[in-house]
Amino acid sequence: MKNQMLKSIKEMSIMNDSSLKNLIGIPERPPKFLRHILLGCTLPLSLVLLPHSALGHNPVRGSQTQNSIVLDPFSLYTTLAQVTINVPNGIDPTHNCAVIASANVFNNTGIDNGSLTEDSSVHRYHFGIGLDFIAIDPSSLRVVERRNQADVNDPDRWPVSTNRTFSLSPGNHTFYFLGGPETDLGESPAITVNRRALSVICSHDTGA
Repeated sequence: MKNQMLKSIKEMSIMNDSSLKNLIGIPERPPKFLRHILLGCTLPLSLVLLPHSALGHNPVRGSQTQNSIVLDPFSLYTTLAQVTINVPNGIDPTHNCAVIASANVFNNTGIDNGSLTEDSSVHRYHFGIGLDFIAIDPSSLRVVERRNQADVNDPDRWPVSTNRTFSLSPGNHTFYFLGGPETDLGESPAITVNRRALSVICSHDTGA
């Protein structure tokens, strides 16, 4: 009897994994082709079940330079910088973007229109942000007055900063940082922008 039991234990010890799994009720591993089919079915389902924000499209773009540019006295708008982003289609495609622009404005000549001793539009320059068109959005408008008055030590450098938020629909959108004289008659003294930057930070809006 003892020998018979030892023989049975030895036979069980050499059983292959498949027989042991069948013996205790563990199913066989699915064939490789079946595993691929299951993976192909479950992966798209998992993407659908994920919150759309988990697949968020949150672009951050920027443009900056130290190259000098002279504002054209015959044009209301000179493009100082521009940034283009793409908003893809989706379940909830709305994107909210914060746009920040800044520049260093420099009167490098010190020349003024001597015939104008009083404040006028000739001395004022506009800076701001435009979306998809070469035009300043009114809420982003900033105004700099540049006058070189006699016997007055007027500043010859001005920092300019502006910002604006936009809600965007799907498609390509271009943001412009613009500057120019208040009038385009050519009478405004030439001023230079020698540093400028434009930053666009967008976030996918889930509606939460």
